[in-house]
Amino acid sequence: MNGGNMRKVEDIFIEMIKIDSESGSEKRFVNYLKDEFGKLGLECIKDIASIEKTGSDAPNLIVKLKGQKTDKTCIGFSAHVDTVVPGKDIKPILDGDVIKSSGNTILGSDDKSGIAAILHAAMRIKEENIPSRDAMFIFTTSEEVGLLGAKHLDTSLIEGLENMIVLDSGGPFGEIITSAPSQNSIKMKVKGKAAHAGLEPEKGLNAIFAVSKGIANTKIGRIDDETTSNIGTIRGGKATNIVPDLVEFEGEVRSRDDNKLKKVTEEMISSIQKEVKECGCEFEYEVIPEYKAYNIPNDHELVKEIINVGKKMGVDIKTGSTGGGSDTNIHCENGINAVNMSTGMMNVHTTSEHIHIEDLKKTSEFIFNILTN
Repeated sequence: MNGGNMRKVEDIFIEMIKIDSESGSEKRFVNYLKDEFGKLGLECIKDIASIEKTGSDAPNLIVKLKGQKTDKTCIGFSAHVDTVVPGKDIKPILDGDVIKSSGNTILGSDDKSGIAAILHAAMRIKEENIPSRDAMFIFTTSEEVGLLGAKHLDTSLIEGLENMIVLDSGGPFGEIITSAPSQNSIKMKVKGKAAHAGLEPEKGLNAIFAVSKGIANTKIGRIDDETTSNIGTIRGGKATNIVPDLVEFEGEVRSRDDNKLKKVTEEMISSIQKEVKECGCEFEYEVIPEYKAYNIPNDHELVKEIINVGKKMGVDIKTGSTGGGSDTNIHCENGINAVNMSTGMMNVHTTSEHIHIEDLKKTSEFIFNILTN
């Protein structure tokens, strides 16, 4: 399959994960990508304006492959360059067909498995001089801290792009996520009144008690097959001998149905507000829309092409839905038809993260086939 001097995708992947790129500190890795794609003669564009908006030390990077196949439309591939913590000084361990972390850090297959596969496919095309279609590779920063790179991407840099495959889903190679939810984040604050808890508790209004009653009367967890809600953080109180006068807490609601998203968000707020006010406390809240749901039908040209390429590889590619968000949501919101594809990453965001080399190879082969078939 590869030329005699062609680098292996697993070697590229291992090289990449040794370059630290925790969210906000991605500059070294982005420069590495610019250099590697530049060596292949590909056009590399830094989205400089994104730096100030994301808080990262690096810009989004757009790489353009000019192809010869005019019968195929331009295709996009997207992956994020940042990793979660602990992601410094990663030491990969090869255990048979598996690449894993040493156990002290994450591995970084989320999302460098997708990036390694893209670079490897591009290397094959250039080094073997194989005709391809036009393509854009979009590498976003700060995905793990709020999809910030995608949210602040200068879309004029990818103007004309209609279809995109995001390489950022977990599990063995062979599934595409065609449906994902919208998410509302909800910041809430309850104000009570401080008093000495032992001498004159009657003069106080206990904000923690009020919040507890409110949360206890709120639906939390799985609402239905496409809707979830959660209260995830809570902060309040200064000491056990003080009636707490302030509690700040955050929740979220997700749904693939925007009507349900609105309904459950309103129910959470009204339920908590009712109990808080009955306790005599004040209630403040802010709803922050994080991203919009997407749903790409199975008969869409992009989905059909992905499935057909999989068949030629002997892989039965499945479509599915998820309860999580990704850059895919943002790209779809920007008017691009995008799906999220699994690359083989397993146990992501943990120190037991790992990936099978065979999945890396399949992902690279898939990208190569999409670009050249």
